[in-house]
Amino acid sequence: MNAGSWLLAIGSVVFVVSASSAQDKAELSSDPPAAPPSSGVAPPITPQERETLNLLHASNREEIEAGRMATRRARSATIRRFGQFLIRSQTTADRELTALAKQNRVELESSGDAQLEQLKRTWDPALFDRRFLNLLARNQTESIRSVQAAQVDAQNASVQAFIGRTLPTLQKHEDATLLQLRNSPF
Repeated sequence: MNAGSWLLAIGSVVFVVSASSAQDKAELSSDPPAAPPSSGVAPPITPQERETLNLLHASNREEIEAGRMATRRARSATIRRFGQFLIRSQTTADRELTALAKQNRVELESSGDAQLEQLKRTWDPALFDRRFLNLLARNQTESIRSVQAAQVDAQNASVQAFIGRTLPTLQKHEDATLLQLRNSPF
């Protein structure tokens, strides 16, 4: 072997050894492998998540009932159509919420609302329209506030996903309600 061949052979060995050594160092200094995936069981619903689900369920039920009343009692055709929209939208949302609660073994509670009771006793169509929109505005603001707080602290993945889908819808409903209030003649 001539000197050029020796140099080439030594250079190849040095290159292979240094590349192998660099790879070993990288493997040794890299983070340890990730822990094996969990058993797939979501963490249980926290008390705050349970409270949020109950609040949303109660709000959905109130808005469905208020929407039904609006279709029969509202003076404004726009308010009657808005009532129909709420019936469809809140029924769909409540079905999803109820399925989520059942999946996580949460028994939802329903509670009555004084404003809804007052709305039931309102027979003057103009007064009904105003009380209807005020009830919605209050429910939606309260729901948004609760969902935003739960979004920060939610631990259960299915609750996090539900909240992520629900918040934009609540905000759109609130915007529509506030627009109705601004455009109403009362």
